Amino acid sequence: MISRKVYQIAERTRKWAEQINKQLEYMYDNDLCGMCAIASAELFLRLQRQGIDAVIVANNRHCFVLVDGYAIVDITATQFDIMDVVHIDHIGLNVKGSPDTTNNWWKAEHTFDNLDAFLQWQYKTGWPAWQQANVDLFEALNK
Repeated sequence: MISRKVYQIAERTRKWAEQINKQLEYMYDNDLCGMCAIASAELFLRLQRQGIDAVIVANNRHCFVLVDGYAIVDITATQFDIMDVVHIDHIGLNVKGSPDTTNNWWKAEHTFDNLDAFLQWQYKTGWPAWQQANVDLFEALNK
């Protein structure tokens, strides 16, 4: 079970992502498909600033945040027809090694404890530029 604080931060970050999408004239789908890396990076940074143990988790199709080594917090799971704007799930406690999950969207192939390493991985693996987690670009829209 995640704390209320984590849930509230995730909710506010989802609203941030929706606002960015609106400012970009809905460049991303309404369900935020294509925005998982950006939203996950922003959530990761906000959790870190609050001293919450979090990492960005990625596979070749999706990104999300893992809190306390076991709690999946996904604020773009709506793209998978999940209606919760903050999707919470749990995976095995051995996540840093080779976790087993029941859904491949939340398969933990790579974990990142800093944004620079995540961005480098995205660049190296050929993620489309418009989906890369350069949150500084998006923060500029908020000013």
